[in-house]
Amino acid sequence: MKKGQKKPRLKPDNLRTNKRTTIDLTEEQYGLFRKNAAAAGVTFAAYIRQAAVGGIVKARLSEEEKELFRKMVMMSNDLHQLWKMARDQGMEQAMALFEAGRDAVDKVLNTLNHDR
Repeated sequence: MKKGQKKPRLKPDNLRTNKRTTIDLTEEQYGLFRKNAAAAGVTFAAYIRQAAVGGIVKARLSEEEKELFRKMVMMSNDLHQLWKMARDQGMEQAMALFEAGRDAVDKVLNTLNHDR
């Protein structure tokens, strides 16, 4: 291994693929599978495996969806801090901060709703 190269990460035994199969596809089917795999953000092989095993291929989150998810996690942490403040110091002091947090969550949820 060359200097500065990372070690390849090995999959656990139960996740390693060690069997191979072939299927015959028309050009149209092949193109459709390739297009759908790219749209889902997964490799061709992963797409075929997911479709064959579960009948459903779950697309990866887009960059925008990932960013919205990060925002929701941060808001969740903020709301937890507000809950602790309300418990420790009384409800009145935390109310204004809670309302601002609620409005921010509503904004992100509305953005997610409009995108779907």
